[in-house]
Order: sequence, then structure tokens, then C-alpha cells
Amino acid sequence: MPSQAVVAEYKPSGTAHSTIIDVNYLPEARSQMIEYVDENNQLIRSDAIVGRTGEIVAVQSSVPTGWEIVAGKVPDTVVFDESADQPVRIVIKHRVITVDAEQAAKLNHADASELAETTVREIKVLMPHQDQPLITKQQVDFERLGEYDLVNQRFVGFGDWQAVGNPLMAAYRVPEAAGYHPSVSGIGEQEAQAGDADEIIVINYVANQQTIHVKYEDEHGQVIASDPISGQTDQTVPITIKVPAGWKLTAEQVVPDNVTFTATTSDIVLQVAHATVTVLPNDPKTTENLLPDNPDRHYPSGVAFADLNKTITRTIIFKLPDGRIKTIKQKVQFTRSAVVDEVTGQITYHDWQVLDDDKLASVAVPVLEGYTATMQVIPSLHVTVDMHDLTVEVEYIKSAVPDQPTTPDEPTPPDEPTTPDQTILPNQPVQSDNQSNRTGNADAIKEASTILPDQTAKSKQVKDKRLPQTGSNEQEHGHIWAILGMLSMLFGGLLGGKRRDKHS
Repeated sequence: MPSQAVVAEYKPSGTAHSTIIDVNYLPEARSQMIEYVDENNQLIRSDAIVGRTGEIVAVQSSVPTGWEIVAGKVPDTVVFDESADQPVRIVIKHRVITVDAEQAAKLNHADASELAETTVREIKVLMPHQDQPLITKQQVDFERLGEYDLVNQRFVGFGDWQAVGNPLMAAYRVPEAAGYHPSVSGIGEQEAQAGDADEIIVINYVANQQTIHVKYEDEHGQVIASDPISGQTDQTVPITIKVPAGWKLTAEQVVPDNVTFTATTSDIVLQVAHATVTVLPNDPKTTENLLPDNPDRHYPSGVAFADLNKTITRTIIFKLPDGRIKTIKQKVQFTRSAVVDEVTGQITYHDWQVLDDDKLASVAVPVLEGYTATMQVIPSLHVTVDMHDLTVEVEYIKSAVPDQPTTPDEPTPPDEPTTPDQTILPNQPVQSDNQSNRTGNADAIKEASTILPDQTAKSKQVKDKRLPQTGSNEQEHGHIWAILGMLSMLFGGLLGGKRRDKHS
């Protein structure tokens, strides 16, 4: 290009000198365009390479970041000649690279998580009596390759997922809890797949249903009966006792109010013994009555009134000469109680006990004029329970009349008169707490005083009476006369009264 484009007009004067103007031609400033276009011929970028005609200039241009050349080549130098007027066109496209997660983490704007994935199975065990759960995590890691567009700065494609290591999640053995059972019995082995949702498995424990028994055992360890008690582990259940019919708890037995179920709850053993009931003589029982502690059974025979009460009776019969019969009854009563085993029905009797007194008082036999009694005194008697009722008969036999009655000499008393037993003294009856005996004695005296109300007894004529032959011993005769004397004292009032009536 010229050093100046125009030489200006010049009008010389008379004094002017000649002028020389040099016009030089210098190399023209030139530029070479290097254009980067995509496959759609869209200009992506252009770089101008500046130089002058005839120069060779090194190219300072490179493919845009993230792009790669499809067609063409970036020249190393540009020669500025006539061809430099045409731009250099290079076809480029997005550069896509294959990266893994680690490589992606180093790229700007690349989301490395798109190339890595983890499938998790979490097992949460809620154990009884523990505040914090037991947590077990199982996981399988997966990874894949990504096709990353460096221009758009995003992934435009992915490879297949691959497990990192073993893709199997191991089987899980559920812990045992004594007295409980888990909501999940077991967790099996599972193959994880990429894309599977995370899983949380919660295992709860449910209390076991349990049944124990209240056992009633006798002294030999034999179970008589048992009652079930049901509940769940850690539950407290009240205890209701139902002792078998006919049995009772032993005195030392303590019955708990309740039971708390544990993992291994033992049966409750209660010691029992046969129930017994005491039957009193004033409250006897028959086979129609039911046992108090065994209401399905009746009392056994053997505890009726006759089994617990016994009366021994002595009946004294006076056979009078005129054919009349006078009777005196004396009684001793015995009682006993009985213990009935309500299981076996066995009866155990207590010893017989006399009611008041066991002694029958002596009874004096009244003397009748002209007659001799077969016995003069009914002696006192100690009665035992194994005795039977007895009967004593007194008869009056007409006395023989002598041809010429003589008054017998006054009998000679023995040197040492023997004092008769108080029990045979008519005017001093034996004192006893036995009301029946006292009544019997009084009845005997009353009966004896009224045997012959129409006869007149004379005390003087008693001397003519002779006792039945009881022996030749003189001492025995002395006793007999003493008895007769006391009898005369007993009935003296009666006989004397009669005698007065006769002489009046």
C-alpha cells in the first residue's frame, strides 16, 4: 500500500523550487480468519490471524474448549498472499468423554453421584427391655461409566451398572428374646439390584402366651388337682385358689396373691391335706347330711346320735306281794366326738367321756312286814362305757311264822363296828354332780317309801325279820344288822306314823 494515498495539488510561485515527492509502497496489513463451525455450519468462534502481505505468520488459534475437530485442521502458519483473503473454516463438534465417578468428581459441573449408587437394607431390632434398637445396615455399591459432554457440561449417556464386590446381602439371624417371639422369624439372603429402593425392616417382639398350673400336692407329692393360670411374659396375673373338694391347705402354706410371668415361669405347688370335720355329740349327722368341705359327698354312717351318745341304764324292779311292779331306773350317760376324713370318709372317734358322773348310787330295799326281800341293798356301781344295760329284780318272799314267837335277845355288836359305805346309807345318799344319778337316787328313795302305802310297819317287829342266808360269819351278821338299823332310820318316820295310826 502507498505511503500516501494522494499527492496534493501544487501551484508553484516565481520563487519556488522544484519539489520531489517520493511515494513508497509498503506491505499491506492483512488478516486471515480461522472460523470454527459446527456440523450445522453454525459459527462457533473465529480467530483473526494478523500480518502483512508476503509475511508468514505463526497461527495462534486452538479449537474451542470442549470441542473437537470433525473436519479441517488448524494451520500452523498463514502465508499472506492472495489466498489469505479466504477464511480457514474448521468443522468442530462437542467433545464427549467417558468418565467414572472418580474422574467425574474432578470435572466442573459434573455430578459424580450419577455414576455411583448404593442399595441399603437396614434392619432395626426393637429388643424387649432395651431403650435403643439394634441396627444392622447391609449395602451393595454400584457404579457405571458416563458419557460427559464437555460443552454442555452434562452427561449425555451412561453405561450399565456394575456391582462393586458381592451383590448379595447376607441372611440375617433374628436375635432371640426369652419369653418373646419376633414379628419376623428370619431374613433371608437377597441379591441387590441397582435402582432398588432402600429398605428398612423393623422387627418387634411380642410377649409369649404362657400357661402354668397351681398344683395341689399331698404329703407324698401326689398331685391331687391342678388349676391353669394363663398370661403373657412380664404380665402380672392374680391367683385364685380353688382347693380340691375334701382337702385343705396345710397350716404352713403361704398362697401368693399374684404371679408375674417370666421367660420360664414355674408351676405353683401348694401342699394340701385331707380336710376333716369334727362331729359333736350334740350335733350328730346322718348320711343325708353333706360334708362342709366336700359338698358332693355325704357324711358316712357312724356319726349318728347313737354312735356318739350312749346311756347305760340299771333298772331295779320291785315285785310286790300283791302282784304290783314298781320300777326304778338309774342312768349314766357317755358322749364322744368323732373326726371325719372328708376324702376317705374314715371316722376317728375320741374317747368316751362320762356326762357328769359314772357312778350309780346304792338303793336301799324297803322292808315289808311279813316278807323277806331277796336283797336288802342295791349296791352302788361304777359304770364303764363297755357295759350293757342291766336289770336287778327284788322279790318279796312271805316269811315263815314260828309256833311261838319269841323276842330275840339284843344282838351283841362287834368289838369294832364297821361303818357302812356312805353310798348305802339311806339317810346319807352319795353326793354326785350327775343329775340323773341324783334323780335316780331320789326316785329310788321315793319309790321305796311308797311301795306299800297300805301296810303298817312296826319297828319292833323288825327284830323278828331275818336276812337271807349270806353266810355264817358273825361279822357279816353285824353288817346286816347295821344295814337294817339304818333302814329303820330311813323309814322310821313312815313306820312310826303308821304305828301311831294303828294305836290311835
